[in-house]
Amino acid sequence: MVLLVAAAPLVAGCSSKNGGAADGGASAGDAGDDAGSDAAPCSVDLQTDPNNCGACNVKCSVGSQCVDGKCAGYTIQKPFSVAWADACTLPNQHTVLQNSAGQTQWAATSDPIPIGFTFVFYGTSYTQAWIANQGTLGLGAYPSSASVPSCPLPVTSDGYPAIIPFGDQSLELTTSSSASDGGAGASAVCYATEGTAPNREFVVTWENLTEDQDSGSVLTFSVMLSESSNTIDLAYHTAKQGMNGGAYVDGVSALVGLQGDAKGMAYTQISGCGQEIYPKAPYGIHLTPAM
Repeated sequence: MVLLVAAAPLVAGCSSKNGGAADGGASAGDAGDDAGSDAAPCSVDLQTDPNNCGACNVKCSVGSQCVDGKCAGYTIQKPFSVAWADACTLPNQHTVLQNSAGQTQWAATSDPIPIGFTFVFYGTSYTQAWIANQGTLGLGAYPSSASVPSCPLPVTSDGYPAIIPFGDQSLELTTSSSASDGGAGASAVCYATEGTAPNREFVVTWENLTEDQDSGSVLTFSVMLSESSNTIDLAYHTAKQGMNGGAYVDGVSALVGLQGDAKGMAYTQISGCGQEIYPKAPYGIHLTPAM
């Protein structure tokens, strides 16, 4: 007979690597009596194990990870019929990043932008955000060091909480309506909060950007954050090829995904690393918190 000694009761087949055995199982003596059964004890991390998250046999749903002992993540629906919202045309809209037009370097709003309500992202509540020209919406305060997220996720060396609808270092805000800029008019990055509590929506739109690898291309897309449900919609309205063609406007050089924290433990990669986001625009992606 093999005796298992623990400071607290054990669940057969599960013992914690951080803080002793989990509650709610057989006693140490019972586990010893059952040593001949098929369930062999194993050591798990209740902080990160999605099959034993926070406690033994607590399984996270599909699309979730176990982060600090809690299930967090998102289920992905695509294609999804998303009602298009353009922040640049909404009442009380604000336009940002005009000074970055005509350049492909990373630029972001370092001052906090109010979301207008509390939005829960990977289990953390946020009331402020920041926006980068290269298709990135950050949550919380602007980090001391940031750049366009690299593919694949997670990014642990320069990570931050973010929603990334089109993370592409070649995205450029244009300044004119010339053919080389796609002929669609000057670019804008706008945000607005619409609706009334508890069903408000925070909308960020990147309008008439060009992918610098395809001269004359035009891209317009939005992120919509919904109050109460904490769902996320990614809506791609325009993806017009330019003079060089190729799949750049379809996101072959872009990263699409979510990153929950700087540690890189919570993330959801939707597309990227040479994979096109959509067969054609318009196109929608819907993300629902999965616990």
